[in-house]
Amino acid sequence: LIGGTLKFTGTWFDHGIPYVVDDLATIRVEDGPQAVLTIEDGTTVKFNIDASLRIGETGSMGRLLVRGEPGNQIVEALAPMAGEIVIDKPGKGAFHATPLQEMLSTRGIGSLVFTGVTTEVCVQTTMREANDRGYECLIVEDATESYFPEFKAATIAMIVAQGAIVGWSARADDVIRSLAA
Repeated sequence: LIGGTLKFTGTWFDHGIPYVVDDLATIRVEDGPQAVLTIEDGTTVKFNIDASLRIGETGSMGRLLVRGEPGNQIVEALAPMAGEIVIDKPGKGAFHATPLQEMLSTRGIGSLVFTGVTTEVCVQTTMREANDRGYECLIVEDATESYFPEFKAATIAMIVAQGAIVGWSARADDVIRSLAA
């Protein structure tokens, strides 16, 4: 979840709407590992996760999605940089029972860029929570993932339906290029 005071008045990239990034903060929200992750430099990190496990059940890396268990740690290749905020969330959405709302408000952040797993559960839940709180939201299509490709596609379709009812979507290359401009 990347937040900043991005200023825009319409869909992000479809209409070439200009925006200004006044400040950019990276906030990592921990919930658990994903099955496969490809990092920008091409490195692939594979996790040994049994997709049939339910939250709290024991797998090869401890209890699934339980804080403090080995499989619920941020992988070294993605370790937070100095100044990055890490929030442990107890549920599917990052706003419920966390200090996220206060942190964003204190920093004057009004727009959020979403990445992560799984698209249809944690990412979508947090994005809907943010939309309900008045944040402008953008999901990075190729920086989210699901165990089920059809769930990911349906989630993105729902998010952008009806003129971006929940938020907009873009591909990582477009986001990176726009932020660098």
